[in-house]
Amino acid sequence: MNWLEAAFGLADAEPAAAPAKPSRQAPKVRSFWCGVRQPSGGDLGETTACHYYVEGDTLTLCDQDGKSSGEPYRLAPGESERAAASRLKREAWTRESGRSAFNNRRLNYGPLGFA
Repeated sequence: MNWLEAAFGLADAEPAAAPAKPSRQAPKVRSFWCGVRQPSGGDLGETTACHYYVEGDTLTLCDQDGKSSGEPYRLAPGESERAAASRLKREAWTRESGRSAFNNRRLNYGPLGFA
């Protein structure tokens, strides 16, 4: 476009480019080992990795890459993020297929004597 076209508005109007949207930052994934089954007797219990991220007052369980793996949980004021994530992970672990409360306890018959 030359100065004459610009001065008299003769140039074809070009649509203005839309302003670029700021890209959304990926949330920081936090991780720790969560106890999902308590030790008892000779059984050492079980732990599993717990990954989560927090946006504002919302906690979400995820995998190690940040992909959400559950429903978001709204944190109460003063509630510990780690305690809430641990509780949610334990609940998710017990809901996995192949796990039920039936076999969670180990039977202890004690010393068996002769009659």
